[in-house]
Amino acid sequence: MSLQLRFVLLITSVMTVLIAGLWLQQVWDDREAAMLRQGMTRERAEMLDKLLDVTGQPLQVLVTDYSLWDDMVNFVSHPDPEWARINIAETGMTTHHADAAWVFRPDLVEVYGAVANDQQALRPFPLPRSALAKIATGLAEPHFFAATPAGLLEIRGAPIRPTDVHAVVKAPYGWLFVGRLWNDAYLQKLSLLTDSAVCLAPTGAPANDESNKLAVTITKPLTDWQGRPVLNLRVLHTPLALARLQADSRMDLGISTAFGLVALVAFVLATRFWVIRPLAVLESSLEQNSPAPLSGLRSSSKEFNRLGRLVEKSFQHELVLQQVFAAFNAIQDAVLIIETDTRRITHVNDGALKLLGYRRDELTGRPLADLETEPAVSTPPFAPPPQLRQQTRWYRCRDGRLLEVEIREQTLPASAVAPLRVIVARDVTEMKRQEQQRLQAQRLESLGNLAGGVAHDMNNMLTPITMFLEELQQTGSRPSPELLASVRSSVKRGAGMLRQLLTFGRGIAGERQPLAVPRLLDEIGRIVTSTFPKSIQFESRAASNLRSILGDPTQLHQVLLNLCVNARDAMPQGGRLTLSAENLLVDHFNQSVWDAAAPGNYVLIEVADTGTGIPPELLGRIFDPFFTTKSADQGTGLGLSTSLGIIRSHGGSIRVESEPGHGARFRILLPADDKSVATDSADKPAEFAGRGRTVLVVEDEANIRVVLDKTLRRLALSVLLAENGESALALFQRHRTDISLVISDLHMPGMDGLALVGAIRGEAPDLPILVMSGRVDDHTRDAINALRISGIVDKPFGFAQIVQALRQALG
Repeated sequence: MSLQLRFVLLITSVMTVLIAGLWLQQVWDDREAAMLRQGMTRERAEMLDKLLDVTGQPLQVLVTDYSLWDDMVNFVSHPDPEWARINIAETGMTTHHADAAWVFRPDLVEVYGAVANDQQALRPFPLPRSALAKIATGLAEPHFFAATPAGLLEIRGAPIRPTDVHAVVKAPYGWLFVGRLWNDAYLQKLSLLTDSAVCLAPTGAPANDESNKLAVTITKPLTDWQGRPVLNLRVLHTPLALARLQADSRMDLGISTAFGLVALVAFVLATRFWVIRPLAVLESSLEQNSPAPLSGLRSSSKEFNRLGRLVEKSFQHELVLQQVFAAFNAIQDAVLIIETDTRRITHVNDGALKLLGYRRDELTGRPLADLETEPAVSTPPFAPPPQLRQQTRWYRCRDGRLLEVEIREQTLPASAVAPLRVIVARDVTEMKRQEQQRLQAQRLESLGNLAGGVAHDMNNMLTPITMFLEELQQTGSRPSPELLASVRSSVKRGAGMLRQLLTFGRGIAGERQPLAVPRLLDEIGRIVTSTFPKSIQFESRAASNLRSILGDPTQLHQVLLNLCVNARDAMPQGGRLTLSAENLLVDHFNQSVWDAAAPGNYVLIEVADTGTGIPPELLGRIFDPFFTTKSADQGTGLGLSTSLGIIRSHGGSIRVESEPGHGARFRILLPADDKSVATDSADKPAEFAGRGRTVLVVEDEANIRVVLDKTLRRLALSVLLAENGESALALFQRHRTDISLVISDLHMPGMDGLALVGAIRGEAPDLPILVMSGRVDDHTRDAINALRISGIVDKPFGFAQIVQALRQALG
């Protein structure tokens, strides 16, 4: 786009802004006028209500403050036309400016009626007896309007009672109604009193005259005895303030327009001489790639003169930029420069092309999101400041390969074109794999340290089972409940320990989930009390109102177990090992103590021992990888470094306090999870009724088949037994219509459980299926989920577990 065209657009923009300003000024004036009209309308409406109340007082006084009420009572009983003519027609109506009057007996029969000025069109009372009855019983107001041939008639009424105060509670002796015509004279009177034009308008007429923006219109409905509008009283007032406001608005509009035009002309002339001409000189210099034309800027402003010198220096910097770009391409890591707002790639180095396999033109201008395959894993809050962030992402190469890269993203200094950021990406796929192997090796090291304790505790749990079987074999009598409870406790304890050790040994990194810290401490406590020497006293304490945390239970188990094993090794002669947890609020007072943890709610877990302690000269090195004071057969020095990495990946920090001879205390700070609630997955008793349904049981172990057969028949189920997948498939095909549930072991010779379930799913997609196994890895669990299996029963299991699984599958 040429410079002249740009200035044309600029001038057009200025004109647009000017017009918009004038329009906004007009809108503001209209808004001010509307507010003024609204206020005047409210004031006029209040004044009109008061005025109508005042002008209606004579009629109200006539019907409520009549001075001859005792005579009126006698008149209703014994009508006297002469008395009525003198006291009602002449005196009352004349004095109170009434045009008509009516007197009714209590049974609503008219006794007397009179009109003023021979207006016979008002002689019939303009209401039916049913309306009079409602007014007499208080169901309608005795003040209303009625349309008559003579015009709109305002009618007010009141009951006739004697002056005796005791007569108020009695029924009225009759009714007096008076009326007044709203004729031209009365409307003229209202016009004079309100200084406005007053008229009567039909009820369907528009409420306001929108074409007259200087007028204030007030419309008041005049209703009949039922509350329905008869006519509208229309008051039209033209305030002087609105007229002045409109005149001032027009004057402001004219002045603003004139000023804008003058400013626009001055702007165009100044731009041409002060901007366009010097820019033409700069353009000529750049086209010729020579500083010679820049001499024409000497007579220009100092700014353009300085700009000319800068352009002259730019020719000298071009060679330097070429050298910098060569160094940029020599970087081995992938370097990408992107726009901050659009996240589009603007520049890449040769390292990025080599790593990702793209050509430069294929990456330039491309959104960075095209390379990313999943959201970034953000660093914990203690990591680098916001302007220098380190993250891990997955990038997709041109050939479809996925690379895990560690990136460092930083904002570049302000650019004249757009805000830019630089991303340095390093391929860490192999490094991550080695790190995972290192974590697994450290877990196996911890398991090796626990092996002796595990064997000892397993022997303790097998002892009562062996004794129970020998007693049962020798005596043949029914075992005692105490012995049965001991055997059941030993089996459950052994199964739980094996399950925990199997999960920990595999090192499966699960999803972050809400964790109850007391339960986490209890699980570590069970392993410690089962595997550590009896000379070590274990104690666990947790605050009653302890918050939950969001974390990976397997990794946090590894951290706490590493610290407990180190504490055990530091107490060869025995001692006390304490696990405790409490809530902690990190604020600006104690933030520096906790390795720059972000302010907020945290949970503090402490592992303390009474062992030999750590020398001061070693405190700064204990978290270094492969640093250890143990012999080669006792450890590799990976425990504390691995624990530090896990804690930091959870957004926490760790501190250690120790004094030689007085033990050590490791304090772990983890962010509290206030948005979710950790739940306890303890088994709950359940009931189940088989109702004769058929279950196919597939198990290669004969002992388990026998026990399952008896257990399921005890639950009123019909059982079909198979010892392998082939025979089970044959049974299923013969009894396909009768089978309600299939229970199969996963690991069997020949056709295993997954192959059997796949074959059954092909013929019965909706049939409930349960699988049994003593070990399920991630690959097997993914296959189970793909086959839509109703549930997994972990071996060993008891009666409660199998009942719960049956309820889940069959309802």
